[in-house]
Amino acid sequence: MNCFQAFRSVSLGSVSLGSVSLGSVSLGCALPKTLAASLAPPRRLGFCTVLFACLLIALLSGCVRYTHSQREIAASSGSKAIEGEIVADKDAFTNFEKDQLSRVQNLLTSRIQSGSEGEKKSSYRVGNGDVLEFNVFDVEEFKDTTVRVRPSGFIALPLIGAVQVGGMTEAEVQEEVTKRLSQFLRRPQVNVFISEYAANKVNVIGEVAKPGAYVLKRNDYSLIELLSEAGGRKENASGRLILIPSREGTNPEASLALNTARTSMGSPLDANGIEIYFDDLIGSSKQTPLVIPLRAGDTIVVPEAGEVQIDGEVRKPGSVQLSARTSLLGAIASAGGLTYAADVGSVEVIRELESGKKALLSVDLENLALAQGKDVRLRDGDIVRVPSQGGRFAAQRVVDVVNNLLGIVPIP
Repeated sequence: MNCFQAFRSVSLGSVSLGSVSLGSVSLGCALPKTLAASLAPPRRLGFCTVLFACLLIALLSGCVRYTHSQREIAASSGSKAIEGEIVADKDAFTNFEKDQLSRVQNLLTSRIQSGSEGEKKSSYRVGNGDVLEFNVFDVEEFKDTTVRVRPSGFIALPLIGAVQVGGMTEAEVQEEVTKRLSQFLRRPQVNVFISEYAANKVNVIGEVAKPGAYVLKRNDYSLIELLSEAGGRKENASGRLILIPSREGTNPEASLALNTARTSMGSPLDANGIEIYFDDLIGSSKQTPLVIPLRAGDTIVVPEAGEVQIDGEVRKPGSVQLSARTSLLGAIASAGGLTYAADVGSVEVIRELESGKKALLSVDLENLALAQGKDVRLRDGDIVRVPSQGGRFAAQRVVDVVNNLLGIVPIP
């Protein structure tokens, strides 16, 4: 039945359409209190009665689309607890990001301190699989001699035999070999350099152009440098990454294997991961770039951006694919924008917490549009609800029905 047929079927006298009565009128669905209070049958017939009938038809055909705010739902149930264990608490909503920021600062402080304790920034510690090249002036046995470091950290050289070099820098290896050769040669001139890097690896997993294992060739090799070496992010990459630090006192290779295994079995955050936003790494005119030095055994996970669900008074409710920098305003724009009936003062963002509960943040879009508030960065799995505003909802329904009756196609 179209709206015109429904309109013709409405009697101008007493109308019975269901179980919920409004004066002499009954509807088959629950109406918002603000609307129900404003609906009383007109006493005059004619044009006013026609408008009243239009309103009834509009409500009957569209009341199921009325989006209650969580505050209205809680008020109607007489309980502070909102459905699905949703907690309307701004602190609960933002505490996770605050905790991650604190962990980033602690990690940064720890690594800067450990890197400055008697160690040059450019130093590299020799490890398993590295290839060293030796040259000793005027000694044929040491002309372009190359050796690979064994898992035990030892190498075998002519004249002097096995030498423990694991964990040493190039300068320390040169000093040790010179000391050993001094027993056979007078003032040996030893040159050492690393011709192939194989130890001190970190893993890059996820939405990057070239995922895989990468070697840290310097002690101060930073996170943003590694991401650049890995080819940068893909288009569907999230605006955040997860750094799983190597465990202190653990063999880097063992730590790397453990981090990778835990990541494949569940969430990277479950493997002691720390969440970092790309924007913080890049910096801006108001914020210096965040430079995080990496350590052997670290694992970097770049997840997909994911999607959010948008419901209520938007033109195209449903799933919206996130990009690296999608915010609340951007997601609503992607959903076609707001309808006339939207309650812009109480838009809701619902986010699942680590505890399994959900936190709700109520946002005034008008303040955001006027740059009086901070836009909300959305995360994969967030739910955005745009509630209906009672008076605007009723007016919109009437306009829709009148447009249908007159054959007017509204401009999108």
